[in-house]
Amino acid sequence: MFCDLCGQDIKPRGWTTHQKACETNADKKHRDQAIVDAIRQEKLMISIPALNKSVLDGQRTAQPSRAHTPIEARDYQHDIAHDFDVDFSLTDHFEPEPMDASAPPTYSLDDIKVEHHPNSGIKAQIHPFNNFHCHPATSLAYTTPNNHPWRPFQSRLEFEVAELALEVGLNNEQTDHLINICHQCSLRKDSFMLKNHKDIHSKWEAASHQITKFTKDVISVPYNGKMQEFDVYYRDLWDLATDLLRDPNLFPHFQFDAQHLSKFDGQTFVRFVDEPFTAEDFGMCKYSQLPQDAKPLAFILYADKTRLSLFGTAKGYLVVMHLANLPTDIRNRQGVGSGYIVGWLPIHPNQVMSITFADSSIHEDISKMIIYATHNILTEEASPLGYLLVRCQYIMATEEDDKNWNFPKLHMITHLFDDIEAKGVTRNYNTKPNEQMHRPLKDWYQHWTNFKNIAEQILHIDHWLLVADDIHHRIFDLDEYVISQCQANDIDEDANEDDPDSEVLTNPIRHVFGPLDGSMHVKFGSREAPQTFGLIENSHKDDIAFSNFHVKLNSFLNVFLPASNIPLPDGKRIHLLSTHTITTCRLLHVNYESMVDWRQYTNYLQCNPKFFNAPHFDCVFIQTNQKVILGHLLLLFECPVGDNVYNFEKTSTLTFLEFEQNCRHRQSFSPPGLSSTGHF
Repeated sequence: MFCDLCGQDIKPRGWTTHQKACETNADKKHRDQAIVDAIRQEKLMISIPALNKSVLDGQRTAQPSRAHTPIEARDYQHDIAHDFDVDFSLTDHFEPEPMDASAPPTYSLDDIKVEHHPNSGIKAQIHPFNNFHCHPATSLAYTTPNNHPWRPFQSRLEFEVAELALEVGLNNEQTDHLINICHQCSLRKDSFMLKNHKDIHSKWEAASHQITKFTKDVISVPYNGKMQEFDVYYRDLWDLATDLLRDPNLFPHFQFDAQHLSKFDGQTFVRFVDEPFTAEDFGMCKYSQLPQDAKPLAFILYADKTRLSLFGTAKGYLVVMHLANLPTDIRNRQGVGSGYIVGWLPIHPNQVMSITFADSSIHEDISKMIIYATHNILTEEASPLGYLLVRCQYIMATEEDDKNWNFPKLHMITHLFDDIEAKGVTRNYNTKPNEQMHRPLKDWYQHWTNFKNIAEQILHIDHWLLVADDIHHRIFDLDEYVISQCQANDIDEDANEDDPDSEVLTNPIRHVFGPLDGSMHVKFGSREAPQTFGLIENSHKDDIAFSNFHVKLNSFLNVFLPASNIPLPDGKRIHLLSTHTITTCRLLHVNYESMVDWRQYTNYLQCNPKFFNAPHFDCVFIQTNQKVILGHLLLLFECPVGDNVYNFEKTSTLTFLEFEQNCRHRQSFSPPGLSSTGHF
């Protein structure tokens, strides 16, 4: 017997069973095709909603219409979406309407307006919020780097060994031992002429001229009725700033023109500040004090004492400089363009002391600390007598009767808003990046000095490390240049064995000042060995979310792929079996845009049954076209379909009522590149 549905000859004995199966399959194909056709037709009829359209190009558009979608298709689409949380709206793409050139300019919600000082000659600009970049770096013409950036070291190998000895803090004996090992292991492909630690010291001294060095001066001040002389170490601020301005990788990030940033709220532009060059002190009011062609270069200085020894017998008083023309993400980090020690101040003798409680002055020492420990507890309102006692105790200790009880950290709050308008947000003058520089000083004191004349020794090490970092960056530039030349000319990248200066790193480290690359929204990590659907379903047999796991995935893929204009393999419905394998993953990298500074950051979502010996399954916010929903990661996996491999996350949809109980009654699949936006 001949079957009209599949075009096959069927034996009479199996005709009834075959006819029913063919009719069922044909009905499924018909309904799936109806859904796909309806979605495609709907895409042609839908236009961008008025609000979203105004964000893109400031024009009005009509609301979307579903009038042309067949009722049967919409109902079946709703059933599939309800069972598997398929969000067909994720695949919609809209075409903008043409702009009327004669229409007056209009602004969109959240548009950013950038105004420069008139002296800059730069016109005001309006940027759509989605395309606005706070501090884009300007490109410069690329110059050929130095072919021997490791000089005065004889070779790159010499520099790397010397840098290693400097970074780990090797003493003289350890440095000599390292050099002996290098001589024994060297294959003589690179010149290595160092013999001992003295040779390394001489090389660092020869390289020290590349960055502005410290200068030592002696100052005289009256103390205890006679003149006292103190050693002061400092770097020339202008010379150091010039070194930074000459850095070809750093210079594009300098901002010399003051800016006013404002954001359109639907009615008017509202100004906001973040960096110093968007605030008042750096901004418009200072240009009146400059020549016509001059640009401001702003310095941020920080000074603080730190204990170098465990008991405070040795202290340092350092001064740190930052350039306010650089953006915060460079200025507050570690490395090139961050904070630089520019001064080492003398401490007066009465400041160098250690409080000990092992003698008869224990009560007197404790009483001195009470003043600072109780000043915010025994207030005049809460305890008038206690406040009077603390005040009398302070007067006795300092012999002053006009103490201003407006302590610095408390006083700062009273003019915080004015400071933000004048200098930018608080991260521009936060002390934490500078306080992080105290730790290396303590390490250098413990491991590098002889505990005598410590200032000169510590500053020597600081300068050598800056020089090493500068040489390292120039080596990276050379590596990138050589690789780019090899790729451009399609030549062999093997180095010339006869020329030791031609050797380059196999995997050079690339230093990048700009934000992270946003080309990949999500990325899977921590992959496991491939497993069959049957093994996964059996290992989760007590979890209703994994019941008929591969069957649910089949239904999802057969609808989602055609709706996303992805053809099914060989035009046939996907039919994954329990014996097919998938690769599970335990980590999800999610790149997202911060709503604070609009820069890109990365979250790491765990989907791990044994993360530090405990289950760890993160929750996620899933962005759909209609709303943001709350979900709970159950499984991350890569599934091969035909010749392609697709990444999916299996989640359970949560509501606040379901959060504690019944949170797995509704499960869904989704490609993480379309949905995951954050976690908690």
